[in-house]
Amino acid sequence: MENLFLCPSVSQLKELDLTGVTLSNFNPEPLQVLLENISATLHILLLKDYWITDSQLSVILSTLSHCHQLMTFNFCGNQISKAILENLIHHTIGLRKLSLEIYPAPWECYYYDFEDNYWERFLQLQVGNTEGLQAAQEDHVQYHPLLSVWPESIL
Repeated sequence: MENLFLCPSVSQLKELDLTGVTLSNFNPEPLQVLLENISATLHILLLKDYWITDSQLSVILSTLSHCHQLMTFNFCGNQISKAILENLIHHTIGLRKLSLEIYPAPWECYYYDFEDNYWERFLQLQVGNTEGLQAAQEDHVQYHPLLSVWPESIL
């Protein structure tokens, strides 16, 4: 990621795809700085299967909320808690151009092996997230529960 900073046109970046980059033991500060540098131009952010942890995501949340040009955000495949998922949604809800958001089911919805979903718990959390988003959303935000917080295996 440090090599991205060497590119002279990094501040013009419109799409950042870090899909499949396993960074479960990384320092999130370079990503935070990168997002700060491209927040004015970033349209697509793909962090699918990134293996980011709750604490790492917490570092970049405030920066993510400044990406006002963001139209697509895919965060599936990350094992995060319900609390950090709610915090993430809270930070992206004000992004007016964001029209496609894809989030993983929180880790509380899975059995211990993260292979099988605990469907009853997932549906309870989905209803709670739907109600919370509907209460917080503005007219321009569309909430798609099947895309927003549905297990990746369904998509």
